[in-house]
Amino acid sequence: MAVIPAVCEESLFRGYLLDRLSIQDQQWRAIMVSSVLFGLFHQGFQMVVPAALAGVFFAFVAARTESLFNPIASHSVVNAWALLAANSGLQKRSGHLPFVLLAICFVGILLLGSLLRKGK
Repeated sequence: MAVIPAVCEESLFRGYLLDRLSIQDQQWRAIMVSSVLFGLFHQGFQMVVPAALAGVFFAFVAARTESLFNPIASHSVVNAWALLAANSGLQKRSGHLPFVLLAICFVGILLLGSLLRKGK
Protein backbone atom coordinates (compact mmCIF):
# COMPACT_ATOMS: atom_id res chain seq x y z
CA MET A 1 0.00 0.00 0.00
CA ALA A 2 2.95 2.35 0.38
CA VAL A 3 5.06 1.37 -2.63
CA ILE A 4 2.59 0.86 -5.50
CA PRO A 5 1.03 4.36 -5.30
CA ALA A 6 4.51 5.86 -4.97
CA VAL A 7 5.72 4.10 -8.12
CA CYS A 8 2.62 5.03 -10.13
CA GLU A 9 2.43 8.67 -8.99
CA GLU A 10 6.16 9.32 -9.35
CA SER A 11 6.20 7.74 -12.80
CA LEU A 12 3.36 10.01 -13.91
CA PHE A 13 4.19 13.30 -12.18
CA ARG A 14 8.01 13.20 -12.08
CA GLY A 15 8.84 10.67 -14.77
CA TYR A 16 6.48 11.89 -17.47
CA LEU A 17 5.00 15.28 -16.58
CA LEU A 18 8.10 16.92 -15.08
CA ASP A 19 10.17 15.70 -18.01
CA ARG A 20 7.67 17.06 -20.57
CA LEU A 21 7.38 20.45 -18.84
CA SER A 22 11.12 20.89 -18.30
CA ILE A 23 12.90 23.32 -20.53
CA GLN A 24 16.53 23.95 -19.60
CA ASP A 25 15.93 27.50 -18.35
CA GLN A 26 12.47 26.80 -16.90
CA GLN A 27 13.01 23.84 -14.57
CA TRP A 28 11.54 25.62 -11.51
CA ARG A 29 8.38 26.36 -13.48
CA ALA A 30 8.11 22.68 -14.40
CA ILE A 31 8.65 21.68 -10.76
CA MET A 32 5.91 24.05 -9.57
CA VAL A 33 3.36 23.12 -12.25
CA SER A 34 3.86 19.37 -11.78
CA SER A 35 3.68 19.81 -7.99
CA VAL A 36 0.43 21.79 -8.09
CA LEU A 37 -1.07 19.15 -10.38
CA PHE A 38 0.15 16.48 -7.95
CA GLY A 39 -1.59 18.33 -5.11
CA LEU A 40 -4.84 18.65 -7.07
CA PHE A 41 -4.66 14.93 -7.90
CA HIS A 42 -5.04 14.20 -4.17
CA GLN A 43 -8.46 15.93 -4.30
CA GLY A 44 -9.38 16.46 -0.66
CA PHE A 45 -9.05 20.15 0.27
CA GLN A 46 -7.04 19.24 3.36
CA MET A 47 -4.59 17.27 1.21
CA VAL A 48 -4.02 19.66 -1.71
CA VAL A 49 -1.46 21.96 -0.07
CA PRO A 50 0.52 19.26 1.81
CA ALA A 51 0.57 17.07 -1.31
CA ALA A 52 1.71 19.99 -3.48
CA LEU A 53 4.51 20.78 -1.00
CA ALA A 54 5.54 17.13 -0.98
CA GLY A 55 5.42 17.26 -4.77
CA VAL A 56 7.93 20.13 -4.77
CA PHE A 57 10.25 18.02 -2.64
CA PHE A 58 9.83 14.91 -4.82
CA ALA A 59 10.33 16.95 -8.01
CA PHE A 60 13.46 18.58 -6.60
CA VAL A 61 14.83 15.16 -5.67
CA ALA A 62 14.04 13.81 -9.15
CA ALA A 63 15.67 16.81 -10.84
CA ARG A 64 18.74 16.77 -8.61
CA THR A 65 19.42 13.03 -8.87
CA GLU A 66 18.19 12.60 -12.45
CA SER A 67 16.55 9.38 -11.29
CA LEU A 68 13.09 8.25 -10.21
CA PHE A 69 14.44 5.83 -7.60
CA ASN A 70 14.99 8.47 -4.90
CA PRO A 71 11.60 10.21 -5.19
CA ILE A 72 9.89 6.80 -5.29
CA ALA A 73 11.77 5.75 -2.14
CA SER A 74 10.96 9.06 -0.40
CA HIS A 75 7.32 8.88 -1.46
CA SER A 76 7.13 5.30 -0.15
CA VAL A 77 8.45 6.44 3.24
CA VAL A 78 5.83 9.21 3.39
CA ASN A 79 3.08 6.76 2.41
CA ALA A 80 4.28 4.20 4.96
CA TRP A 81 4.30 6.87 7.67
CA ALA A 82 0.75 7.90 6.77
CA LEU A 83 -0.41 4.27 6.84
CA LEU A 84 1.24 3.70 10.21
CA ALA A 85 -0.30 6.86 11.62
CA ALA A 86 -3.76 6.04 10.30
CA ASN A 87 -3.77 2.40 11.38
CA SER A 88 -1.85 2.53 14.65
CA GLY A 89 -4.68 3.81 16.80
CA LEU A 90 -2.06 5.70 18.79
CA GLN A 91 -3.25 9.08 17.56
CA LYS A 92 -6.77 8.40 18.86
CA ARG A 93 -5.52 7.75 22.40
CA SER A 94 -3.30 10.76 22.87
CA GLY A 95 -4.57 13.20 20.22
CA HIS A 96 -1.21 13.33 18.45
CA LEU A 97 1.36 10.95 17.03
CA PRO A 98 3.92 9.53 19.44
CA PHE A 99 7.37 11.07 19.27
CA VAL A 100 9.01 7.69 18.61
CA LEU A 101 6.97 7.14 15.42
CA LEU A 102 7.80 10.63 14.18
CA ALA A 103 11.49 10.17 15.04
CA ILE A 104 11.67 6.86 13.13
CA CYS A 105 10.12 8.47 10.05
CA PHE A 106 12.42 11.48 10.32
CA VAL A 107 15.50 9.25 10.49
CA GLY A 108 14.24 7.30 7.47
CA ILE A 109 13.83 10.49 5.46
CA LEU A 110 17.33 11.64 6.49
CA LEU A 111 18.81 8.33 5.42
CA LEU A 112 17.05 8.55 2.07
CA GLY A 113 18.23 12.15 1.76
CA SER A 114 21.82 10.91 1.88
CA LEU A 115 21.13 9.31 -1.50
CA LEU A 116 20.61 12.74 -3.06
CA ARG A 117 24.25 13.27 -3.85
CA LYS A 118 25.01 12.66 -7.49
CA GLY A 119 27.61 10.04 -8.04
CA LYS A 120 29.88 11.63 -10.64
